[in-house]
Amino acid sequence: MSDLLRKDWQEGTVDRHTWTADPTLGAARELLRAGFAALERGNRQEARLKYDQAVSSAAGADLAEIADAEAVTFAGIMLRDAGDMAEARRYLEKAVAASGISGESATSSTAALTERAATLCETLSGVYGNLGEFAAAATAAEDALRIVRELGMGMGREANALYNIGMAKSLAGDHAGAAEALTEGLGVAKALDGDFGWETIQQALASTLIDAGRPEEALTYLRDLEDIHVAMPDLAVSAVKCAFEEARALVALGKLEEAAASFEKAGRLGVRTEGAADIAALAFHHQAVSLAQAGKTMEAAIPMGRAADTYEAIGAQAAAAHCVGLIGDLFAEAGQPIEAAGYFREAVERLEKILHETETAAASPAPGPVLPDYGAKEQAEQDYTTPEARAAMEADLQEFKAKLVSVSP
Repeated sequence: MSDLLRKDWQEGTVDRHTWTADPTLGAARELLRAGFAALERGNRQEARLKYDQAVSSAAGADLAEIADAEAVTFAGIMLRDAGDMAEARRYLEKAVAASGISGESATSSTAALTERAATLCETLSGVYGNLGEFAAAATAAEDALRIVRELGMGMGREANALYNIGMAKSLAGDHAGAAEALTEGLGVAKALDGDFGWETIQQALASTLIDAGRPEEALTYLRDLEDIHVAMPDLAVSAVKCAFEEARALVALGKLEEAAASFEKAGRLGVRTEGAADIAALAFHHQAVSLAQAGKTMEAAIPMGRAADTYEAIGAQAAAAHCVGLIGDLFAEAGQPIEAAGYFREAVERLEKILHETETAAASPAPGPVLPDYGAKEQAEQDYTTPEARAAMEADLQEFKAKLVSVSP
């Protein structure tokens, strides 16, 4: 699902609380507090510098033991930005617990319920989401919503909190709860003049409704977005996602040929829209599946080939190989074993090559220590060295080897 509305988990602070002090961390505390002030001014470069200086000053001591909630929260935010979500969670959970702003014993005192406390809960929710702990993410987002409402922090912040709750609940499998939160968030967002953030919430709601078994309602919301996407070129990626979700709704309604046309539209838009190539690959893949399910087996081979090419272009080599093997399946089903064998053979060769390369990479000497790159973008190419990835490729390899034997004379 899309998370375009979710802010980049705005950095924030919490009120200071007294924990057991470690006098050896006094300098680190002051550096972290200075870094937090820089972060609030929008000077991320200075904030990072102060954080690095604090780490150096601590000389290996645990910064989480600093007797200053703001300092510890800032360290947690920097760990999050560095990609160390587990440590970020440890720091931020400590700040939340010390603040008394979460759980059954949550206080309603104005000393604890501050805008910074809301931001802390939002940030922790984002960290939980990155760790795949979606139920916990939903709970933290609900804490943020409660604080936002009690303090009257504005409809924009409220809509954002409801969106985050909906996203987390949807990913946790609570589609009914997600739809309820997103419906409420959509109503709040649409009441904001001149703010198109509701578009993202509406698209997320439509996607959730499909998962909740309500595709007719989803289609209504999705088709309502088409005029917005035409009028606003900046929403090009959203237009691709909208076409993809519309196709998913049509599949759920059993309208396979219409779904294939919508998947084709999403793929066509995606290949020429920056940042949407991965959606295009998936759309072509689903277009092929929809056509095959509609009984148009050979027509399905064309979009499956496009899916393979698009996956390969974005570095998803194993997915490309899988699609090549699926083309073999289509030819085999159409009673053309010679053509099927050619595609099965190509899929086997591709997978064997990837597995060999990843085995070689795993056996290479480990590189030296790498400092965290705050703000580095994730590589498009996938990591095939993990046990899970290798197991999936091995399973594909054995399947296509067996199919190659089955169609060979």
